[in-house]
Amino acid sequence: MLPAAMRAICRSLGNLIQIKAMRRDPSDKSDKEQSYVFGWKGVMGIGGKPGNLRAMAALAGMFAVAFAALPLATPAAAQDSDERSPWQVRVRATAILPDEDASIGPVTGSVDIEDVIIPELDITYFFTDHIAAELVLLISNHNVDSALTGVGNVDLGEVNLLPPTLLLQYHFRPDRIFRPYVGAGVNYTVFWDENAPGGAVTSIDYDNAVGYAVQAGFDYGLNDNWMLNLDAKRYWLDTDVRIISALGPLGADVDLDPWTFSIGLGYRF
Repeated sequence: MLPAAMRAICRSLGNLIQIKAMRRDPSDKSDKEQSYVFGWKGVMGIGGKPGNLRAMAALAGMFAVAFAALPLATPAAAQDSDERSPWQVRVRATAILPDEDASIGPVTGSVDIEDVIIPELDITYFFTDHIAAELVLLISNHNVDSALTGVGNVDLGEVNLLPPTLLLQYHFRPDRIFRPYVGAGVNYTVFWDENAPGGAVTSIDYDNAVGYAVQAGFDYGLNDNWMLNLDAKRYWLDTDVRIISALGPLGADVDLDPWTFSIGLGYRF
């Protein structure tokens, strides 16, 4: 049976990944903020670029809840390494916070990519007690806006991302309850189902791209198999974007460079 603290965390995660988007009226261009109601009966909101602070505050709240629950857990002593399977899986709620920058031509301007919170799956294989490889799997959907000099705000529609990431990790204390780790690796992002909004923008296309990532985090053992996980990653990702608009063809070199912050549960087989 799962410990009481773990059941409470499961319920919190279940609420967190049930995200309900409250989209603005497409005809209303006066306010680009995108609001979300999620978890805890919608007492927190995330949206627009001010959402960076709100999203980070939300994740900080999630971490605080997790830490408050830790003293309630009474994990058994860690299993001997020879008795454990090398396979581990985690399910996490992940906040994606793009730190975007763009070079647009022939006009000048900037790009704004929406922050989101999504569910994520990762699979880890331990080569030794300390060395492991982690595969991170998720799909995210983002609204994209631009501010063009002399034109103003332009809605660039939506885009879906499939960014599998493979990381090589070092685990510092694999036989303890508190198990920190660091990692670094590569990412290949597929952009798909680009949805141009019509009107001023009739077509938009993103190039798939290779990126890089570093991470730091820790597992906290709840018993021999179950664990709580907190994780932070920084990605470096660049893509070329081609836009057909009322201004004519536009091109952009966009640095997405997102931070991701995750909380979740893991199971070591």
